[in-house]
Amino acid sequence: MPPGPRSGMLPRDSGTIVQVGSAIAYRGIPLQSAYSCAKHALQGGHEALRCELLHAGTNVRCTMVQLPAVNTPQFDWVLSRLPRRAQPVPPIYQPELAARAVVYAADHPGRREYWVGGSTATTLVANAVVPGLLDRYLARTGFDSQQTTERRRRDEPTNLWEQVDMDEDYGAHGRFDDRAREHSVQAWASRHHGALAAQEDAEDRSQQQRDPERDASVGAEERHVYGVAVLENEDQQDQKHQREQGRADPRCAGAGTSRVVATPAPGIRSGESNSHRAPSPEGARQCKRQAPSSGWFSA
Repeated sequence: MPPGPRSGMLPRDSGTIVQVGSAIAYRGIPLQSAYSCAKHALQGGHEALRCELLHAGTNVRCTMVQLPAVNTPQFDWVLSRLPRRAQPVPPIYQPELAARAVVYAADHPGRREYWVGGSTATTLVANAVVPGLLDRYLARTGFDSQQTTERRRRDEPTNLWEQVDMDEDYGAHGRFDDRAREHSVQAWASRHHGALAAQEDAEDRSQQQRDPERDASVGAEERHVYGVAVLENEDQQDQKHQREQGRADPRCAGAGTSRVVATPAPGIRSGESNSHRAPSPEGARQCKRQAPSSGWFSA
């Protein structure tokens, strides 16, 4: 479609903007201060743009993908003055994993952002909870983790001042194919968390159907309090109503037709009882006069 007044996303009222960030958008790391600034700026721009689109009520969507360390040629021609060759902070992932995440985000822009890779999720959570501790951790490990054991060559190409791949396409992969990961369980689970939750709920329901006596057994355990198993009778609801209304006579305590079976509770010797004391004959007569229609009741 040639450029024109209706070619933009807002005039067409459709489209998706996918911002490609990384864990560094939230958590700056040593030796990459300029890169950290750029990713933080992208994160801020994404948040502002998302708010503006929501305010406008448009169907244009905006989402962001936070990537982990990726095996790209970036570290083959980055300007470095370190004594050893540069590398991304492990674990390193293949660029195809990042590409699949970006495509999925473009097709499912309803989520605010996507985290890709277990290292990304761990870093963002740790930075939100204990950022000061993460400062100290990166101060100890952030320098060595971004360098290999190889000495840096002085004649390494640098793309800061001029384009290195002008005459040669270096592809999408860097030199870390031997240890880069092609898949991420975290990324897969993040894309399918709705289906996983539904499957777990279905399994719970299926288990309940296969074990119909479970709820009954749980209820029996809950009624077995301090070694006294109370066997409920037909007067239970009336008794509860009487207690809530405050009409139960204190002299009626323990005089219901509900049977109370005393069983030894932990720490009680045989022969001792931990049940309530039976009412006196006078108390029983008072209870009978008070509730002749519903029988005896216990307080």
